[in-house]
Amino acid sequence: LQKAEAVQQADIDEAARRCYSYFETFSAQHMNDTAAYYLELRASLDTTNSLWMSDVADFNYVYVADYEKALTYYNTALRLATSEFGENDHHVASLYTNIGLVMETLGRFDEEEEYAFKALNIWQTYYPENLTQNALAYNNLGSLYFQTADLEKALQYYSQAMELYDQATDAEPKDFVTMYNNLAVIFSYLEDYDQALEYMQRALTLYSEHYGTENETIAALY
Repeated sequence: LQKAEAVQQADIDEAARRCYSYFETFSAQHMNDTAAYYLELRASLDTTNSLWMSDVADFNYVYVADYEKALTYYNTALRLATSEFGENDHHVASLYTNIGLVMETLGRFDEEEEYAFKALNIWQTYYPENLTQNALAYNNLGSLYFQTADLEKALQYYSQAMELYDQATDAEPKDFVTMYNNLAVIFSYLEDYDQALEYMQRALTLYSEHYGTENETIAALY
């Protein structure tokens, strides 16, 4: 029985490896529906693997724009991750974040707020030393309140995110560019144009220093 189980597991592992290889091949060719098929096929080989479920959800959300399917896989991944890692694990926090982003895309802002605060609570309580993830959680809430036109709350959470990025040692230049841009947009809507221009100029300077001036992001900042 042990030998049979070992052979069966080896077959599953090999099939999973091939599925992911096919996924990479078709994804590189931008054949997203076919790539998604192979990710889903891999997930079907082990329906207890939360990370594989999450991979399917991520790809369907970002590249296929099948938001309902993404939500289904995220919820399955959340149930599995909570059981495997515990309800306060960083995997669970990341899934709360991703579910919240899907909710935002679907315009379900009340549900997005619920998941965004669940994610923030885990990062604040159990991983306070991870400043970049805490900053991202604040940034997501800022985005939510911007979408719902609550500009004061958006500014509050964007500012808290900026403070954490300033303290973090592993923050990337793109993180600061994103925050400068977000703050600039808020100040623009609040008609504080001098402050908006200052943050936009910071974003432009920082991005050009690290990534060059011949790209779409620089064009958007101009």
